[in-house]
Amino acid sequence: MIEQRKIIIGGDDMDNLRAISMTLRNAGYSVVLTPTSNRIFRMVKKEPPDLVILSNNLKDLDGIETSRILVDRLGFPNPILMVASDSAEQTIMKAYEAGVSDYLVQPCPPGLLRAKVKLLIEHVAIVAPAAQDDPFDAIDDPELQSEFDLPAYRIIEKIGSGAMGDVFRAIHKITFETVAIKVVHSSKVKSIRDIQRFFRGSLIGLELPRHPNLVQIIEIKKFKDSIYQVMEFVDGKTLQTVIRKKHLLTEAEAVCVLKDVSLALDMLQQHQVIHRDVKPGNIFLTRDWLCKLGDLGISRRLIDRTATTTGHVVGTPGYISPEQVLDIRPLDIRTDIYSLGLTLFHGIAGSNPFNRETPYESMLARLQGPEAVLDEQNAGQISQNLRDVINRMIRRRAAERYATPLSLLSDLEKLGLFASQEPTDTNPQRYLPEESPGDN
Repeated sequence: MIEQRKIIIGGDDMDNLRAISMTLRNAGYSVVLTPTSNRIFRMVKKEPPDLVILSNNLKDLDGIETSRILVDRLGFPNPILMVASDSAEQTIMKAYEAGVSDYLVQPCPPGLLRAKVKLLIEHVAIVAPAAQDDPFDAIDDPELQSEFDLPAYRIIEKIGSGAMGDVFRAIHKITFETVAIKVVHSSKVKSIRDIQRFFRGSLIGLELPRHPNLVQIIEIKKFKDSIYQVMEFVDGKTLQTVIRKKHLLTEAEAVCVLKDVSLALDMLQQHQVIHRDVKPGNIFLTRDWLCKLGDLGISRRLIDRTATTTGHVVGTPGYISPEQVLDIRPLDIRTDIYSLGLTLFHGIAGSNPFNRETPYESMLARLQGPEAVLDEQNAGQISQNLRDVINRMIRRRAAERYATPLSLLSDLEKLGLFASQEPTDTNPQRYLPEESPGDN
């Protein structure tokens, strides 16, 4: 006889918890209900369940504090699922920081609840058998599987690294969808502010609608000692890879990047979001030169006045705007337009005009001396019309730039630049060094 999986459900809204309990009992789980966290602690000490489900509040503690005690004081090794009515970004961030493995907003469909529970406590052991010529078998790494034993995903290969962690290609164990997973290592996180900013950007991405020019964020979770963000997998390479191979963008390629990323920025602006880290490494090129803007890790909402402490410069020194360097408030979409312009300058001219020996000198260079200008000397292969557009994007004073991505796109159309939209090289993959797959 197969042993039943045990679940403890805690919360003060017993009517709602009974409905959740009935759903899970009908699915074959053994369920215990309790309105108090103290009883949960006693049961966990006696015999740890396979899963704890918590609502916002219990009679003696709230769900977040209960999670923190379970993880930090009692060392509870199994998943915690919070099923709550509070959908506020701050509450969800606090829950993940307290050790919650997943968060569902009530009311949630019974099917979604059952699926989440199955993924969390059963680790989806049944995976479709691989065909003999399954390409995943050739690159599947057992050491990676052991290091990142994620409940719903099977790690395939490492495809990149960043300041806070690593990025992997993976497949979902039920849907077999290919995704990219960014794993944030606790050893690489410098402060709680970094974690808060990462969660904030991820939650913004989760709330945004799908857009063909934005890399979609699918979910964000905490598992064991790591935090991971599941994203759309882009079958392509970054603009940074192209630049590193010393390829100068043609006019058609530059217009392609400019148009697609401007459409992404327009969508962000419509939802009162600024990206704050537009750069070559965050622009992905598919095999047919569709450009996607990724990594919303330090994005923020325009209405969020508390996202960053004053005096703390956020962004990549080589591409941030002068107002980001000076920490001028409030920022708006023109800061992203500047960064996109500087990115295109680099791709066209082959070098960043503010490249200096130190990040401080790089940031200072865009505040002092002559402004960067694309001209015949450094961009002779590019038309005067396109050079004028990019030069306007990178003006030092925000008031002299395009006010919105739509006004930029309108100018491109008026100047007839969309006529040369098709890239001359339809295979950006050739710029990728064979020894560095997925460089970003």
